[in-house]
Amino acid sequence: QALGNVPDEASGEYRGNNVLTIQRADEPNTEAWYEQAFDVLRLARAKRPHPGVDHKVLLEWNACWASALSTAAVWLDRVDWLHEATRILDRLWLGFRRADGGLWQVCTDGEYRERATLDGYAHLADATLAQYFGTGDPGMIDRCMALIDEVYERFWNPDLNAFQLADKHVSHLFASPTEWMDNATPAGTSVLLHVLLSLFHVSGDVRWWEKYQAVQAIIAGSVASVPTASTFALRVIRGATRAHIRILGKPREEAIREVAQLVRRFPSVKGSVQAPEDHEKWSVLCPDQPRADEPSYIVCLGQTCLAPLYSLEALMQTLEGFDDPEVG
Repeated sequence: QALGNVPDEASGEYRGNNVLTIQRADEPNTEAWYEQAFDVLRLARAKRPHPGVDHKVLLEWNACWASALSTAAVWLDRVDWLHEATRILDRLWLGFRRADGGLWQVCTDGEYRERATLDGYAHLADATLAQYFGTGDPGMIDRCMALIDEVYERFWNPDLNAFQLADKHVSHLFASPTEWMDNATPAGTSVLLHVLLSLFHVSGDVRWWEKYQAVQAIIAGSVASVPTASTFALRVIRGATRAHIRILGKPREEAIREVAQLVRRFPSVKGSVQAPEDHEKWSVLCPDQPRADEPSYIVCLGQTCLAPLYSLEALMQTLEGFDDPEVG
């Protein structure tokens, strides 16, 4: 119609324009008729400028997708999702690799560009860990550790005592910005916090725990000042303080009560004292046979059990290491 067939509508965007619609009830309602109408519409649309289409592949976002696939596959028993995550991770690990050993950030129609940022490396490391938990492939742990080594080598800025967003090997940088807050995806430093804690849980290597504590101390002030912008980091920190204490041997009832009271003294240790067990069941972890009235104590964090403790004093010292008033 000359004045359009939309006389009035709330936004005003279509007012005075023609919007295709079937106006007569006697139009033939058959599939062939609709296909013929669509052919006419397609020919008309082909003459117009085509809308822009986003073909780019982002390292960070695809790593997030691979991590989600691996995690969901474990919970929902979908082996096909694990295979898809493997395909994506292999593409990111190999296809996005630059000649100097670093990673690209973007791929558009087969053309790679822009050095990957801290977020890209951190999310890819997190995705490889999720794939390890799904498949048990030790190669994923090797990849993750290699990525973390790259993160420290490329993004750690000792002058700022922080991880910067851009690769410090880029010579034309006139600033070294850092970022603590989550955006469309969790902040790279927060994701790095999760990766370091997970590596400690998987390997039991205390150096990963020490690195985790160092990063936690770096972001503690930011998390405390704007907690709503650091929800991913808060979730990681909350999970890190869940300790479970297992008493081995046959202790006196007083000893069990003392341990329970000891745990309650540490507000950031969210754990439970589990029932006593015979020492023989845990002989691998506790090779030294304790006295009948002096049990062994095993403190477990996530999937990692720390070295056995043989006194309440040693247990107290261990728990004090988990109690951080700045972030607890």
